[in-house]
Amino acid sequence: MKRLSTIALIWGALLAPIPLQAQINRPSYVSRPGPGNVQHLAYIVAREKKFYDAMGLANVSIVVLRGNAMNV
Repeated sequence: MKRLSTIALIWGALLAPIPLQAQINRPSYVSRPGPGNVQHLAYIVAREKKFYDAMGLANVSIVVLRGNAMNV
């Protein structure tokens, strides 16, 4: 009986889930075409309210591209 409980304990330890950590946290870029448009306010609010972090995107950078929307 002791041997059976020892085997069960070993199997339980080997099959337990192990949390994994990401190796590299590369930045994610959100691009928008030019500064100062009300339509792009949602990107800024999402970054400030940590919505990107809740979705698993820890390192989000908002990039403003010069030119029109065709560049994005």
